[in-house]
Amino acid sequence: TLPAAIYVDVLPVQLTGAFAFGVAGAVFYTTLESVLLSLRPGQAGAVSAVASMVGMAEIAFPALVGALADARGLGWGLALYAAVPPVILALAAWWRRAPRRPARAG
Repeated sequence: TLPAAIYVDVLPVQLTGAFAFGVAGAVFYTTLESVLLSLRPGQAGAVSAVASMVGMAEIAFPALVGALADARGLGWGLALYAAVPPVILALAAWWRRAPRRPARAG
């Protein structure tokens, strides 16, 4: 959807692609937040704090994409963004199979 919004020169296709990308992002982050908060019931503040600290690594990602785009071209930079969902899906699949201790409330 993002490539359609960027590369296609037809405005209705661009708008549809951008809208679909936004909806997918909203669904993804809502689902991610609910999964994160369910990891430690009753500890929403602590979970949010840890998630925010881990999320600080995201600050460097646009700079990395920009450096790659400068060095190799815009297509390579966008490809790096496109690689993020498969990596997240692989991590989610691994997480579902990994044995875990049950969380305790309180």
